Amino acid sequence: MLNNTTYIVGLGKTGWSCLEYLNAKALPLKVFDTRTEPPQLAALKHNYPHIPYQLGPLAAQDLLNASQIVCSPGVDLQLPALVAAANAKIPIIGDIELFAQSSQRPLVAVTGSNGKSTVVSLVAEMLKVAAVSAGVGGNLGEPALNLLAQEAKVQWQILELSSFQLATTFSLQPKIAALLNITPDHLDRHQDLATYQAIKQRIYHNAQTVIFNRQDARTFPMANSAQQQLSFGLDAPVFPHFGLRTEQGRVWLCQGQQLLVPQASLALQAPHNVLNSLCALAIGLQMGLPQFALQQALAQFKGLAHRCQWVGTWQGISWINDSKATNIGACIAALYSIGHQVSGKIILIAGGQGKGVDFSALQLAVSTQVKQLLVIGEAGPLLSKVFAQYVPVLQLPSLEAAIIAANDVATTGDAVLLSPACSSLDQYPNYRVRGQEFIERVTQLKQGQTNAS
Repeated sequence: MLNNTTYIVGLGKTGWSCLEYLNAKALPLKVFDTRTEPPQLAALKHNYPHIPYQLGPLAAQDLLNASQIVCSPGVDLQLPALVAAANAKIPIIGDIELFAQSSQRPLVAVTGSNGKSTVVSLVAEMLKVAAVSAGVGGNLGEPALNLLAQEAKVQWQILELSSFQLATTFSLQPKIAALLNITPDHLDRHQDLATYQAIKQRIYHNAQTVIFNRQDARTFPMANSAQQQLSFGLDAPVFPHFGLRTEQGRVWLCQGQQLLVPQASLALQAPHNVLNSLCALAIGLQMGLPQFALQQALAQFKGLAHRCQWVGTWQGISWINDSKATNIGACIAALYSIGHQVSGKIILIAGGQGKGVDFSALQLAVSTQVKQLLVIGEAGPLLSKVFAQYVPVLQLPSLEAAIIAANDVATTGDAVLLSPACSSLDQYPNYRVRGQEFIERVTQLKQGQTNAS
């Protein structure tokens, strides 16, 4: 028998934002987490002693009395308890659905397998230069529900959205929705690539303008053809689409025939980041931002931490932290980007939690760009098996061991690249912690060598 209690499943950062938001509405709540020590447990006990909670494995009957279930994006919707609830027709939503039901500001929503944080950050930089106020969050930074408290003070809301968030969202009505690319990712959660693609394309539903990558057919809008549709790509576009055009020996980012920004002025020059810049440019113009703000933002934004982040160069060897590359597409982009920038070859450190993907898509990039592959984590044995016939592979017990091995192998002109193509969750809380360890251990190693000499 249903009651009027909302069940919150997951007590991490997002779950906590849901709890605070719903508690402020005086809704009866109960909290669940499959972990015995979730991150916000102490805060729950201290701040909301009246809210009951249950920790540990969920049984199928545990959720069947909920009026609705608010599920954090890190929780697998295929858990038997959630499947049982869905079969019982209990609504299962997420924080973005709660946001969509309340927000009154025009929304820019961005998703994709790779580049979405960069595009959202670029758009935020454009808004800053143009002195236009906006809330920025979602999968990047601030939980979406936390943005609502300041909504009266902003003109726009900008959200980065993951497939996990889109899977539980139904009411979103973006003024502008962008889908950057789709490469195999999270197939341990989404069954197959077609399901993953369909979930990503949910961002287009009810959008006024959709922006897609014309060089990635999986991003082509499959429905709602009445929307305004804009595309971006690295080729010369017809109006109103965005791309590159060469005039008098200079390459320009353009819309149709209209030249907008010289490519040489971009702070981010790698091909995948030129695509990101084109998408951000399309979003900015659709928002009505002045062209000077777009140009200045593209010229001064130097990228995100843990995304092809240069750590240092010692004895002609570059060390690069790309811990944010948690899927195959991101790793491929990094390999070609770095490969074009160094005179030698790449020593690649990869591995972690593989998420059920087929690593064979990496074969061409690895075989042409990589001198030595060093593999770590749960995916290490599979990576060794897939790539042993293409490049020398060494399986190692830790990131620290891989850094030491890379230092032994690398020679002048080479780059040591941490670009795991896997999530960090087998060994680290998140990719940021993994990337920070890489930075610290590389710096310590090099400072030790410098002091010793």
